[in-house]
Amino acid sequence: MTSEPAENVLHRKVSQGNRLRDASAVTPTRALRLALGRVADRLWGLPIVSKGIQSEVLDQETALSVVPDAHLILILRSGDGQVGLAVLDRALLCSLIEIQTVGMIFDRTPEERDYTSTDATIAWLYLDWLLGEVSDALGDLPEAVMWQGFRLETRAEDLRAAALALNAPQFAVFTAALELGEGQRRGEVRIFLPVRRKTPPARLRQDEPVANVGNGFTMLPTPVTVDLCTLRVPLTTVCRFKPGDLVDLPADALNMAVIRAAGGHVVAKGRLGQMNGFRAVRLNLPRGARKGQDSDQSALAGEDVGFTSVADQLSGMDSPQEEVSDLSLEPVSGGEEGDGVAAEMFATEQPMDLNSLADWEEE
Repeated sequence: MTSEPAENVLHRKVSQGNRLRDASAVTPTRALRLALGRVADRLWGLPIVSKGIQSEVLDQETALSVVPDAHLILILRSGDGQVGLAVLDRALLCSLIEIQTVGMIFDRTPEERDYTSTDATIAWLYLDWLLGEVSDALGDLPEAVMWQGFRLETRAEDLRAAALALNAPQFAVFTAALELGEGQRRGEVRIFLPVRRKTPPARLRQDEPVANVGNGFTMLPTPVTVDLCTLRVPLTTVCRFKPGDLVDLPADALNMAVIRAAGGHVVAKGRLGQMNGFRAVRLNLPRGARKGQDSDQSALAGEDVGFTSVADQLSGMDSPQEEVSDLSLEPVSGGEEGDGVAAEMFATEQPMDLNSLADWEEE
């Protein structure tokens, strides 16, 4: 009986953890798939099963080109003026009408007729609950804002009327193929939402008033990069990298964090830790920074200046929502299934447990 190498066991365990984490992650597509059936069952006890959902981001012209003919087109508007579309085929609309009027759906082909404002109202009852369910499922994720605040504005007479109402350059398009009832019908719904993300409010931490705050420069967003450490590896070794390869990291890598500004120059150094559930870096400013006389520097006096929560803003760090037990660079994802290739890197010399990082209190 042969024993499995320790590095293979470690790689297998980490890979299993990554797959479990990815399976439990909430995405707009997964939230929509669950919401389609939950809302219909909660409102009317109507079985709706999603047979497949496709999502893509398209420019306005391309998005309009995928709107099918002879479908009901609803124009949606949010409180901040963003405009989206909801497009239902005749089978789904007919099923919603039947379940709300006679309490059941029939195994028959829907009749061809012109759509009315009543059709739009009946369809919107389902869509209103659907958008809210998806938004609740996404919670605090940035994608949640894209589903929030929409109300039915009107029914578009045709595709031209819908095109005149749209005001965003890009749209996230979700197409769901549905099985309605006990297999009596197959329907389809398409949701076109303007691409927008929630921008966190700027936060200014200071112990003393900062001069010239009114000029606005101190509130400008600035991209920052944190490098944990730098390694020198022969080019021949790098060319042979494959998933599962091990790369030695310095034993004191946690103390070697380097903070770089957008231009790549070093602005501070520090030690990796955590604060309030986020990965964080305790900054150690250069000694010369303590000698500055202007009020902008007075708030940063001292070699240790508290903590900067890096969260998702800093590249090279893990997301704060993820549970990480090994320091690793995961394979680069080229799609939902993750078909990219990169070398996983582990500290093989004196392994570091990121879950046991120093937990600092906010000063």
